[in-house]
Amino acid sequence: MNFFGQKLRNSFRNKSKPLLSLLAVLLIVGILYEFNARESIKNANASTQFQVVTRGDITEKISASGTVQSPTQVKLSFVAGNTGRLSSIKVKIGSTVQTGDVLATLDDRTARAQLTTARANLESAIAKLNQAKQGATSETIAVQQTNAEKARVALEGAKKAYENQLVLYNDRTQARQQVVHAESQLEQAQIQLRSAKAGLASAQSKLDASRELASLEAVEAARANLEAAESQYINALQDQKAAQDTLTTALNQTPPPENVSELKNTAEAAQSALNQAEATRTKARKQLTDLSGQANDYAVSQAEAARDQAQAAVEQAENTLRTAQGSLELAKESYANRSQDKAQLDQVKNQMDQAQATYNTAVAQLNQTLAPADRESIRIAQAAVDQARVQVQQQEIALDNLILKAPMDGIIAQINGNIGELTSAGQPVIVMNDSNAHTLQVMAQISQNDVTKIMPGQSADITTTAVQGKNFKGTVLVVYPEAITQNGVTNYSVLLSVENSAGQLKPGMTTNVSINTGTHKNVLYVPMAALKELNGSDGVYLAHKDGELRFQPVTIGLFGLDKVEIIAGLQEGDQVAVSLTNDSGKKSFSLWGGFGGGNR
Repeated sequence: MNFFGQKLRNSFRNKSKPLLSLLAVLLIVGILYEFNARESIKNANASTQFQVVTRGDITEKISASGTVQSPTQVKLSFVAGNTGRLSSIKVKIGSTVQTGDVLATLDDRTARAQLTTARANLESAIAKLNQAKQGATSETIAVQQTNAEKARVALEGAKKAYENQLVLYNDRTQARQQVVHAESQLEQAQIQLRSAKAGLASAQSKLDASRELASLEAVEAARANLEAAESQYINALQDQKAAQDTLTTALNQTPPPENVSELKNTAEAAQSALNQAEATRTKARKQLTDLSGQANDYAVSQAEAARDQAQAAVEQAENTLRTAQGSLELAKESYANRSQDKAQLDQVKNQMDQAQATYNTAVAQLNQTLAPADRESIRIAQAAVDQARVQVQQQEIALDNLILKAPMDGIIAQINGNIGELTSAGQPVIVMNDSNAHTLQVMAQISQNDVTKIMPGQSADITTTAVQGKNFKGTVLVVYPEAITQNGVTNYSVLLSVENSAGQLKPGMTTNVSINTGTHKNVLYVPMAALKELNGSDGVYLAHKDGELRFQPVTIGLFGLDKVEIIAGLQEGDQVAVSLTNDSGKKSFSLWGGFGGGNR
């Protein structure tokens, strides 16, 4: 429907009730309007354009804007509780998938291990059921007999251990011997301490003696070393002087002799020997000086080491004495206090009781193995098999829940996550839609003035600037009852399906929607331009036989693109005014009003 037709139609439908306070003003305006209209008609009758009232088909359309959207969008996550690490993502954004395709998987190593364990438990339960039905095999009987015999031997050993412990508990000889032994150890420690103290006193005496002056033998030996060093020095001095004289004589000869280099080497060697002899003499003098009137440091250090060793022996003997005293006290306390002995006896008694219980269990299992199969045993074994089978099924489901599959044919719209990342609870891993389907949807916003005319099943024509020259066929699916009011304008959402077999429409495209709200066949109609409003009434200017145009109220039906249905007020063949040109040549009868001052 064109803009003017839509506006005109809404104008006729939206007659608001005037306020009582304005009724008088409106009445006066109406009278003046009627008078002016009639005067204009009389003066311009010759230039009036007429249209004959005829019959035909009228289809009413309601236009609105809309947005293309996918019929279905699903947010896919793994089953609640399965938050793990993404091990694979099989698709990309924009990938086309079919129902059942694997989209992503979580790390399934733990789930596979649990499934393997569950299957092993099922096999074990089945084996026990078969055994319960068939009875024990010879191998099973032999194993149970061996277990019973081991338990019997262990019980005998535990009984013997208890008897021995009981004898020890009642016999006080060993405890008394421990006290006597501790007393003997204490006495030996005391003897060792006395001996160590005597050794310390002796070492101290030797140390004091070593701190006296050095012996005459050491002094005489030092003096002899000094005399030898003096003699060695004199000889070296003479050799150095002779070598130097010989070298000087040779150097003064002209020309110098051939062996002058050897003479230089001899002089240098003699000088070196002299230096070494002088150092030896100096050392011998110091040694004699140190020994004369001073103590022998070496002997003193040896004596001090002996004294320290003796002191350490005393301390060790004191520690040994303290240990022996503590051991004696513990031995006496143990002899007087029997709680520890009683605890040991009770421990051995408990071990014997446990061995008895183990033996009783082994004998009971052997007897049960030897007994023939009964219905109760088979029932219990069958229940165990059923339970193990359920656990296998649960583990298989748990493993399958780690695989994310496509629930429908469609396109991947969003992927949240990368391989190796942990999934987040509440956030979809993959979002997909069926935007590649042959039928998409359009969400249109319809004015409150038109929404009552729209019903599911009505056809619609849909166009978009994104696909020029293409008319898409649509059908109304849902008229949403909740109003949307923005900036004082109230609209209702209407959902339509639209054919998209060629795939030209894409979600998000804006569209123009024209909904066919109804068709009336073979009805009276007039051009949209002939329809006027006077004093609040809808009507047309009807040509009468006397040549005058008079305003004729009509009842309006459907509005077409450029014409409107007349339900009552006119007859087929009537002539209605469409436009009028006055004497000045100006057209005063227009789309929005009557003649002259009759415009609305």
